[in-house]
Amino acid sequence: MPDVMVLPSSLTGRLAFAPDSALLAAGDAIIGVPSGRIVRVLRGHLSSVTGVAFSPDGALLATSSWDQTVRVWAVAKGVARAVIAGPDDPARDVAFAPGGSVLAVGWDDATVRLYGADDGAERAVFATGQGDVTAVAFSPDGTLLATGSWPHTAQVRDAATGTLRAALADHEGAVADVAFSPRGNLIATASHDGTARLWDTVTWACRATLTGHESEVQAVAFAPGGHLLATASDDGTVRVWESAAAVDADGGRASRVLGVGDPADRPGLSDVAFAPDGSSLAAASADGTVRIWDTATWTLRAIVGRSDGYGLAVAVSPDGTRLATACGDRTVRIWDVTTGTARAVLAGHQDTVEVLAFTPDSTGLVSASADRTMRRWDIAAATASVTTAPEGTGDWDDPKALSPDATRLVTAGFNGPGRVWDVTASVGRTLFEIAAPPAADWGEWEDEGDELITAAAFSPDGHLLAIGSSTGHPRILDAATGALRTRLTGHDPGWSIDDVAFSPDGTVCATGSLDWTTRLWDAATGALRVTLTCESGILLVAFSAGGTLLAAVCQDRSIWIWDLATRAARAVLKTTDFMSSAAFLPGDRYLVTSVADGTARVWDVSTGSAVMLVALPAGYATLLPDGSYKLSGDSHGRLWWAEGLDRFEPGELDSRRARIRRLPADAPVLPVPLS
Repeated sequence: MPDVMVLPSSLTGRLAFAPDSALLAAGDAIIGVPSGRIVRVLRGHLSSVTGVAFSPDGALLATSSWDQTVRVWAVAKGVARAVIAGPDDPARDVAFAPGGSVLAVGWDDATVRLYGADDGAERAVFATGQGDVTAVAFSPDGTLLATGSWPHTAQVRDAATGTLRAALADHEGAVADVAFSPRGNLIATASHDGTARLWDTVTWACRATLTGHESEVQAVAFAPGGHLLATASDDGTVRVWESAAAVDADGGRASRVLGVGDPADRPGLSDVAFAPDGSSLAAASADGTVRIWDTATWTLRAIVGRSDGYGLAVAVSPDGTRLATACGDRTVRIWDVTTGTARAVLAGHQDTVEVLAFTPDSTGLVSASADRTMRRWDIAAATASVTTAPEGTGDWDDPKALSPDATRLVTAGFNGPGRVWDVTASVGRTLFEIAAPPAADWGEWEDEGDELITAAAFSPDGHLLAIGSSTGHPRILDAATGALRTRLTGHDPGWSIDDVAFSPDGTVCATGSLDWTTRLWDAATGALRVTLTCESGILLVAFSAGGTLLAAVCQDRSIWIWDLATRAARAVLKTTDFMSSAAFLPGDRYLVTSVADGTARVWDVSTGSAVMLVALPAGYATLLPDGSYKLSGDSHGRLWWAEGLDRFEPGELDSRRARIRRLPADAPVLPVPLS
């Protein structure tokens, strides 16, 4: 069955054109050229993609990632043929040898390793003796392998033996990228010292230093004929140089400057690439977009966008009939649980919404945002009263939790202590600052001023306040005064406590830590009741409405469903989604998660299947596990189906694939009652 695709929240990582110039890989997305339409999003990596490379025949695509793996994909099908797990460090860049049978990977353990492209078997390990390997590139004849690193040196070695041939050490900052010219007579290096350099591959002398960028240079790329060199910088520009003239003049000026975005506030660029046929130039930007220029006219062909829909918060109404989801477009969607229909769009916030809570009668919603406001919504009228932070306070940067009666808000910031606010009036009032842990709790290497409040949760009766700590010191405070009630001692010190939650009856507090454990504590005494161990760090914890289950969302993007009576994992749900919020529906069977691509998932924890809710700019879509779907409004290119490298818009496959069918808006997607 065709795969459902949702526009990514951001296009990150490096760029690579396919040999026929018809495709462009940008992180885990494959883009059609020159249309600029994403045809497929590759699913498998558990963190951002750092490097991409097509094989010489275009059949394979290699991707490296912060998740410490490299994946080799069959391009035509979009499936991984091999997964390479190297050292216990991120993989930073990948490159195919010209023959296509060998893949080089640069790792953060200061090694470059060679693997079989077909089977992923390790063939050689070359230690650089430098820091993180930031970039790798083969010479056109495959005899040389160049690497960049965080120290100021690029290295060139024999690709077969690993013997060091040259150390290119004139830069005064990290070498972020390396590239051979098509003839192999030059190597270009990009550096954080704000320059790019051209090196002779016979004498290893620096032939030219290219200056003009106003910030770190992140990437270099030669045009197919070698006559042009493009450099990309954190100053938000691509500079195009005539290679021969640059060598003759030992630098000179760029022949063309291509700017990205508003000149007054340009996002930095992370990579640049020429198409193999020379017709296009692409640049990846820190704002999550990719731009493609026509090199004949230097006009902009396409801006490949992101969804701008980063999902941050989710809430379930007390009566279980509604969901609220917050999206990166600064709106809140209200969904009908049984039909998966978006009933309302609440707009007004000027920044991301990070905390949501329904009123006890389920007719209202409270939202707290990084825009330093809290809004109390009448859902039916889509109107709100607003509470703002007082002028001159910078500590409302990151809302963390609302009290059950929505009268108090916990916020945390990077520039000051956490605070609890009275938010009953139009202007918030500080009730108390959240004190650092007692000095006796700190290790010798720690400084209490470095603690960040990572999470907070009120007990159901509003009397207690649980605090998560970046330094591994969770605690429970008196929610009225901020006085310390109990310390929760047992997590590995120094590992962040990324989430806290109270059980529905308020007697148990759960903490989720990057030390791979979720711990359950007696909320009154702080005594440890049980330790639940997962296979990676814990990012989110959520009790079921009946208090019988606990969900732990992990760094490896799995969801562990713990049976609290037996202390055993009832299910482990595997996903590639990065989740930022989680909450159970009534009945203990369904778990809702908000996802980084701006969607939400409603998981059946008994089967592992999920309904996907997609907020669209002017409508919504609901996608069921059986292939059926609902759609209201225009998808605006944010939602499509992919079969291989063919893209199909909503409705195009309805009469051609039996399982893909459009449902009426009132068709149920979950059973009633929920159980």
